[in-house]
Amino acid sequence: MVCAGIVPKVTSNYYRVVGRAVRAAGVGDLLSRQQGLWRNVPGNAPHLPCRDWSLAGCLSSKSLTTWSATYTARGVRESEPRLPPVGLAAAPLWRTGARALSTQPQPDTSSTTTITDATGRPDETPYQPVRDAPPKSDPNYPWKWHSFLPEHTYKPNLNVDLKRHVQPTGFSDRFAYYTVKFLRFFADAFFQRRYGHRAVVLETVAAVPGMVGGMMLHLQCLRRFRQSGGWIRVLLEEAENERMHLMVYMSIAQPRALERALVILAQAGFFSFYTLLYTISPKTAHRLVGYLEEEAIVSYTEYLKDIDDGRIPNIPAPPIAIDYWQLDPNARLRDVVLATRADEAHHRDVNHLRANLIKAHRGDPAPYAALKHGEVDPSQYGS
Repeated sequence: MVCAGIVPKVTSNYYRVVGRAVRAAGVGDLLSRQQGLWRNVPGNAPHLPCRDWSLAGCLSSKSLTTWSATYTARGVRESEPRLPPVGLAAAPLWRTGARALSTQPQPDTSSTTTITDATGRPDETPYQPVRDAPPKSDPNYPWKWHSFLPEHTYKPNLNVDLKRHVQPTGFSDRFAYYTVKFLRFFADAFFQRRYGHRAVVLETVAAVPGMVGGMMLHLQCLRRFRQSGGWIRVLLEEAENERMHLMVYMSIAQPRALERALVILAQAGFFSFYTLLYTISPKTAHRLVGYLEEEAIVSYTEYLKDIDDGRIPNIPAPPIAIDYWQLDPNARLRDVVLATRADEAHHRDVNHLRANLIKAHRGDPAPYAALKHGEVDPSQYGS
């Protein structure tokens, strides 16, 4: 008996609240403008014989019958939408409102706006992003590379200081420094002077730190409800840049079966090691990457020396390298190695800078040059 008295009351209140929500949303006014159905909403609706302005009242069987007769008597065309049976009225009601909104005049977006610089002249760039581009699988796609887009290309900073070095101070810096020297010993013993194969294998490992660092910093910012200062983008861009190095050198030297197996083992081991190290000490992890990049500069300098001495033929640069680094169409392998070495020097400075900021407990945002492969001096915050 108690339930029999409570349920109708709760149901009536529920429909009354829903009816008020429909009225507050202005659906009745919207339909009155579009089809002339609901007039004088909500106070006086003589053609809607509802007991009250609630959904239960308006959707009762008696109300629907009377409303249908009134609706037809007013000469409304049979093709116009009508309220469906009780229980299915709410969804078509909102769809009718959506149709009314879709018939409103839309702003004209056909015209384009030309971006100008401070002098009023059009701002021209060597590449323009594709607008409304078709899928990359489309044979008519206006960009032939699927691994990067035109806006990802740039000119390397060949004037970067290649001799910059951060002296290790403290236990964590020395740990990072001697760990890199230990890894360098095994790399020299395995690859010797096969620099093309060395680049292919080591670039698969070099792309790990940026991805791990960006992921860990991303999760940290989510936990602490704060911004990253641009460092997530810088670190992920570093990982993407190292991956592009791999794509370039894959067109120069194909890894052997043993080297492919080594890549699987080295990547799995280094990923686990670096993730654990970054969890324990992000400063040490970034310092280790800085020292790794210093050794990479040495390796690519030796690569250049062998090209200049004639031990390695100076073949034409791969097309992917020409487009990625915006090189001269007649660029050679030497130009590719120069661009790669400049990138490694940039990563060296960015990671040393990040380590210095963490050491000084500073939350400075990433410098703009870090995103544009420009000059970054880690010594401005000490070492």
